[in-house]
Amino acid sequence: NGRIGFGTSPILSTSNITMLTSNNNVGIGTTSPTRKLHVVGGSTYAALLDSDQDYTLGLARSGTEEWWLKTYTDGRFAIHENGVGDKVTIKAGGNVGIGTTSPTTKLDVRGGMIVALDTPPSFYSAATLEVYRNGNTSELLIHQDNGAATTKFAQLHFRNGGNDTWIKTPTT
Repeated sequence: NGRIGFGTSPILSTSNITMLTSNNNVGIGTTSPTRKLHVVGGSTYAALLDSDQDYTLGLARSGTEEWWLKTYTDGRFAIHENGVGDKVTIKAGGNVGIGTTSPTTKLDVRGGMIVALDTPPSFYSAATLEVYRNGNTSELLIHQDNGAATTKFAQLHFRNGGNDTWIKTPTT
């Protein structure tokens, strides 16, 4: 029947490991695996990956490892990009960081970002922060700390169609 079973039962059952020889799929907890590895759990989660290293699971395409899922001893979980570092971090307790491994609030983003209800125009791709909504009202609070820069100001740019208005407030 094109199946090979491994286990304690002499017949093919969900308590065994099943390999379909026709497509090389392997099933644990199923006699009809539909993927290269198909795991079916019972009343608990289907799989547990346990490692004594930070890198718990590697993701590759055509043999090239690009991404890893990492778990740290301090409870952090991270998505790590090969050669770049941790891109998204979730701390124990729930704070999420993008561009930081130590998020200090529920969502902590370091670097530029766009917050949009709709798809913003492509000329905004270099925005530090953009709040974009196609219709109704958008709100934004800008806070400038009195840092080490010699020219200190907070600037707000309004674009209504093709009409641009800037509000620039010195902070020194």
